[in-house]
Amino acid sequence: MHRVLSLAAAVLFAAPALAQDLPDSSSQRPIKYTLRTVIELEGISLKGELVGPRVQVFDIRDSTLFNPLISIRSDFNQQLRRSVDVIR
Repeated sequence: MHRVLSLAAAVLFAAPALAQDLPDSSSQRPIKYTLRTVIELEGISLKGELVGPRVQVFDIRDSTLFNPLISIRSDFNQQLRRSVDVIR
């Protein structure tokens, strides 16, 4: 019973929408816009205040630290001594 009432209500509310005529495109005038519009403000005094967005940008970054994969050595004395022993 509930479905029948719902269907009847939907048909009653949709009927006026189906009865409306579609506008005929041939009866309407074509709209033409000018390429350039000029607005003259000579005799008008404007008072106002320029209002912009109140936004603050934060760009705070810590420097990225990487674990170095290559160890930097100051001297190669031990390696040179080993290489001499290998050559002998």
